[in-house]
Amino acid sequence: MKNSVVNHLLALVVCLNFYVSKAQGGMLKEVKLEEQLKASHTVIEGKVIGKSTLWNDARDKIYTVHTVKVYKVFKGELIDFVEVITEGGRVEEIEQVVLPSLRLDINVVGIFTLQEANEALSNLKTVHKVYKVYSSLQGFYAHDVMQDVIRSGFAKSNQDATVFYNKIANYTKQAIVTVDVLEKNKRLSFKSASALAPQGITFTPSTATAGTLTILTINGTDFGTTNGAVGFRNADSGGITRGSNTPSYRDALESQILSWTNTQIRVRIPFWAGTGDVRVTKSDATQGVSSQILTIDAAVINDSQGR
Repeated sequence: MKNSVVNHLLALVVCLNFYVSKAQGGMLKEVKLEEQLKASHTVIEGKVIGKSTLWNDARDKIYTVHTVKVYKVFKGELIDFVEVITEGGRVEEIEQVVLPSLRLDINVVGIFTLQEANEALSNLKTVHKVYKVYSSLQGFYAHDVMQDVIRSGFAKSNQDATVFYNKIANYTKQAIVTVDVLEKNKRLSFKSASALAPQGITFTPSTATAGTLTILTINGTDFGTTNGAVGFRNADSGGITRGSNTPSYRDALESQILSWTNTQIRVRIPFWAGTGDVRVTKSDATQGVSSQILTIDAAVINDSQGR
């Protein structure tokens, strides 16, 4: 009885400053690539190099603003940088989450199908054009630069990047313009010459609940002294990438990482975390995965996310 009362009080406090909204229908209906390309004002490949959050002018929605460096233009005018907005984010003590929605991490690379944004965001000060992704998370195709493959949620398997580029060009009937070069070789040499990848990853507790402010303490070596990312198995996908046996991770929010040292990380377990191993990504992009399994025996959607 006591635990039940505590849980209800926790849920009440959390709901005071955390909001979850769901897209109409709750389930995603597949939008074909051809439709995305036709409806988009511009289509680019780029890398997220910065993030910020703000309220809209009506102060009823929070948006995350991603500064994206452009590498290729498949459709639209030649540009070097764009701002891409997505619904949801955290401003001070208020967090909004839109489900399902697109979440983009710093340094992620991919193809964006974009429409001009007309949201009222007078506090957004930028010299770059502002866009939103057409069809939400479906309109972004992640590019694994190291393997040179394109990943998407509805695809049955990963696609060769060059093949995917040509598929887009066949739809748009426009020549692909390279603005800058993704330096795969430089990234490889940098990683091999950098500090060791995270090793000996263990954590406590080994069984926990998700979305209840539970703190996971991760121990090991070679985590670095600058915050990186902590990835949990993505419960939304069953912990694997659709159409393959590749593990699917989703990184905790930056605000959920409470502390980070070379040998220990403390992070709140987000509500989307599923049972499986835990991945630590250093600030130099090197990664390590635990041999230990985190068991998630329950999850609560009204998580406060970052507190």
